[in-house]
Amino acid sequence: MSIQKLTANKLRTLPDGMYADGNGLFLRVQYDGAGRTWVYRRKVGGSQVRVGLGPIGQMSLDAARKLVARINDAMAEGISPKDFLESLYGPKDEKEEENNTPCLNSIFETAMKDIADLKRWRNEDSERQWRSNMQTYVLPVIGDIPLDEIGIKEVLSVVEPIWNTKTETASRVLGRLATFLNWANVHGYRSGENPAQWNGKIAMILPSPNRIKEKKHHAAISIDEVQVLCKQLWEKPIQGNLAVLLGILTATRVQEFLDAKWEEFDFENRIWYMPPERRKDGKGIPLRVPLSNEVLALLSKLPHLTDYVFPGMFAKTMSKTTPCKILKDKGYNVTMHGMRSTFRDWAATTRQDWVASEKALSHSVGNEVTQAYLRTDMLDERREIMQKWADHCFKLINK
Repeated sequence: MSIQKLTANKLRTLPDGMYADGNGLFLRVQYDGAGRTWVYRRKVGGSQVRVGLGPIGQMSLDAARKLVARINDAMAEGISPKDFLESLYGPKDEKEEENNTPCLNSIFETAMKDIADLKRWRNEDSERQWRSNMQTYVLPVIGDIPLDEIGIKEVLSVVEPIWNTKTETASRVLGRLATFLNWANVHGYRSGENPAQWNGKIAMILPSPNRIKEKKHHAAISIDEVQVLCKQLWEKPIQGNLAVLLGILTATRVQEFLDAKWEEFDFENRIWYMPPERRKDGKGIPLRVPLSNEVLALLSKLPHLTDYVFPGMFAKTMSKTTPCKILKDKGYNVTMHGMRSTFRDWAATTRQDWVASEKALSHSVGNEVTQAYLRTDMLDERREIMQKWADHCFKLINK
């Protein structure tokens, strides 16, 4: 926040921000300079008193100073600024008051749209998670506080209660709150340091997330257990079981196989063309996934109900939590990511080509120089590996 004595010449040239004149008088500049209003703000007994006084076009600097002097005199007599101003001008319009004192609740949708446009997320789940974090942990706690009054104390009130018990979530919430406050800085709703930035004061108050909880690797079942699991899934070929099985046989991620559409499968050439927007590696071309005999047999068991291979009952696709729930219901405390780890264990144990196996997992291989020269997706090599993997998974089934 800029602290300086204002002059009449500066009123219409200052950039977006809050500027103090003294005695509780501030000039708020916002909307790229289009909005310039007077604000009275003081701390009284530990509480912030804040009222809007109107735009500069209706009140000169000298008039604003005189009004603030009268407000201070009224406060000395125990009269609140709001009551004093209402005695002069009548009740203030609530909408006008809100526009003078923007808070997270009032700018949330606009900021969310701008952030989504900037981030260019590859799937809608990312925006949903950001919204959920903000609406669950942030807005109920500090959503009504004016943006330029959010400091360390307010940030701590959001994350400190969950910092030691939900560390990963708390860390995400902190980062997302920091992004919203950066947005507010850019748009002139606040100025100065961002209190939610980890490398600021907050790092001197809260322990590092890495010190609280070590990173956990995804649990994986053994390469022998996967044969038992596949047999259980195949013997009851309902949609959820077949979705898990497709993920295992193709070693793909949940987001990748649950959002699959029938039009992506080239059955004649036995290739699944996954669109670039679902690729986690960010490459701008479709990912070619070779289809084993077992995958083709699996797909033949599924009805073509919608454009999606795995449609949901109340949404366009099956819930992302369904595969994990199915695995747990069958007694396996693993995730689909853990099943990818099982594939990697099998590839290493059976000495499959390392580069082709990494590409089968859609992993980047080597440094930037290596990647520049290794442009082939090794489809033929991966086709051979994925057929061997399917043969292994279906060993008890094909007996």
